[in-house]
Amino acid sequence: MIYSSIFYDQARNCRDLGSPFMGKLMTLIGDKIAQGSDVFDPLARLVNDPDVFAGNFPLRLAGALHGFVLENPDCALAKPHPPAQWDQDLI
Repeated sequence: MIYSSIFYDQARNCRDLGSPFMGKLMTLIGDKIAQGSDVFDPLARLVNDPDVFAGNFPLRLAGALHGFVLENPDCALAKPHPPAQWDQDLI
């Protein structure tokens, strides 16, 4: 799907700015959107909305995931999430 391209663009920007974790996370979300799924198909439709680009949807989604991890430190998402030492193979 073309919608995944904004996540791939953001992944490149994150890596270029020295944030390998966020680069990997954005790439994974882009991959999931490109593959299609019950969870990510609605996100892809949101990304088609021009207002989403103005709000930087990829980083807002990453912020929501980060907030979830902070509130649920024992969840599976927290294991590879910084500030813990993250293993690139886990995400």
